[in-house]
Amino acid sequence: MNGAFPLFMATIPSESVSANHMTTAMALIMGAGEVIGGVLAPWLAGLAADAAGLAAAIWILMGLCIVAGVLGLGLQGTAPA
Repeated sequence: MNGAFPLFMATIPSESVSANHMTTAMALIMGAGEVIGGVLAPWLAGLAADAAGLAAAIWILMGLCIVAGVLGLGLQGTAPA
């Protein structure tokens, strides 16, 4: 999974916006990742683990990976073919 970090934290935001807004887009992605991944995700995974067992956190991770993969299929590259 660590190989995917450069894709969603740098490549996808920089390809999705104009050059004038590139740093803002990357900063928003990184900031949202810190808040969601560092504050909300452990709390939600803990609630799920309490309700369904310790494997619930892994199931959540797998589901998020599948969602990210499906969403990634819809990306359009900006480089010329």
